[in-house]
Amino acid sequence: FTGSLTRLTGENVGTYAINQGTLALNGNYTLTYIGADLTIAAKTVTVTAAAKRKTYGDADPALTYTFAPALVGTDTFTGSLSRLPGENVGTYAINQGTLALNGNYTLTYVGADLTIGAKTVTVTAAVKSKTYGDADPALTYTFAPALVGTDTFTGSLNRLPGENVGTYA
Repeated sequence: FTGSLTRLTGENVGTYAINQGTLALNGNYTLTYIGADLTIAAKTVTVTAAAKRKTYGDADPALTYTFAPALVGTDTFTGSLSRLPGENVGTYAINQGTLALNGNYTLTYVGADLTIGAKTVTVTAAVKSKTYGDADPALTYTFAPALVGTDTFTGSLNRLPGENVGTYA
């Protein structure tokens, strides 16, 4: 034999005919060619979301991911991950959202969670005093950092019981 087979050009997912091309024999033979196809299948890429954390009231961190194997040439992802809605303390699933690849890939998605943790607020009672026999002053406090949105405190401060001269927490 001399020469070689050829196929229809293309690198995307699909079926491409394999042709006789320049394949030949010398004049002592009659060559009968039976063609076949080259099939290009989608490449499977696994995307794994990174688990994320934030504190109640903070902005969401960027939702990121890793993937394997590498994409071909200059192919890139489009879209982005999303998460289940909610801003209270808890765990929210990170979903595939609109993250996608072109038709040459099969995307397998492995999810993760965004965990919202409680915000630490420090309450400091104000020092108070009174004279024996007087009514208690209002028990007040300061706090930091600021509360989120329209959140407010409930309840009130109290002190250890007693009316004699002394110090009461």
